[in-house]
Amino acid sequence: MGTLRAGEVDFVARRANEADYVQVCETMVDPATRERELSPLRAITDAFPKCVITLHRYGLDTTSDGIKVLGAIDWLLGR
Repeated sequence: MGTLRAGEVDFVARRANEADYVQVCETMVDPATRERELSPLRAITDAFPKCVITLHRYGLDTTSDGIKVLGAIDWLLGR
């Protein structure tokens, strides 16, 4: 877990000079939840991949700022 002023990132996977940032939540239907999950990722200024894994995608795919929203089952199956 990484901590920023904008909140915390659930998982940071590092290898060599790269990183992946991952948030995990049940659903992002509620605008407040969506903002809570996305704002820490938006605060990261590097170009490494950022994603949110959720049980209920509700039509979300990739945000306008490049954060991927993945269904948990799709992520587990490597889709």
